[in-house]
Amino acid sequence: MDIRFDGRGEEDPDLLRILRAAAAALEDEDARLRAAFINAPPELQSFYGRTPLERGGPHATNRGLAYPLFESTLVYTIFRAWIPLVPVIWDYDRAGTRGPIDLTVRHDAESKKTKWAFEAKWWGNSAGTRAMVTDTRKLQDPCVTADRRFLIGLWWCRADKYGAWDDKVILAGKNFGWSRVFAATFPTAIGGDAEHLFVVDVLEVPPR
Repeated sequence: MDIRFDGRGEEDPDLLRILRAAAAALEDEDARLRAAFINAPPELQSFYGRTPLERGGPHATNRGLAYPLFESTLVYTIFRAWIPLVPVIWDYDRAGTRGPIDLTVRHDAESKKTKWAFEAKWWGNSAGTRAMVTDTRKLQDPCVTADRRFLIGLWWCRADKYGAWDDKVILAGKNFGWSRVFAATFPTAIGGDAEHLFVVDVLEVPPR
């Protein structure tokens, strides 16, 4: 795993600890999924090796987390990693009528006050950006009383295109008032010769 940004020494070390744990857990899950494809019996290898067009289905050549998994699957992976680290709640605390928040972290085991709130989204295109903006409004709802609120942007790209996509993240942050607090990448298995990266970008949402 490559830590691309971690607050430049100015961020809360407890926050960085759980964000590193989240990225590491996703990297481990990526490896498990890849191993499941690799270890499939020989009679299924040709099925999983086909391209999306040949199958007429999902991205068969994406053998890691770039496979179109539901966001809830990835949030569960993060939740499981945080259980031994912080008092964390998954999909329970609500943002008023906007629904439950993906992950909330309490101040301590006895506290009812929320320290951090997180919403995770697949990113990487205009639809993903619109979803991130919707979650920004959700986290800014007056019913959300967290000390700090964050978006977890999940996306993937060719390794040689990372810089260009990263520039778009920075521009989106300027446009919507997000401040990056953490970014990490790890290689993910996608068909073809080019190296690909899975990206975990954590952006702080300002109060309304």
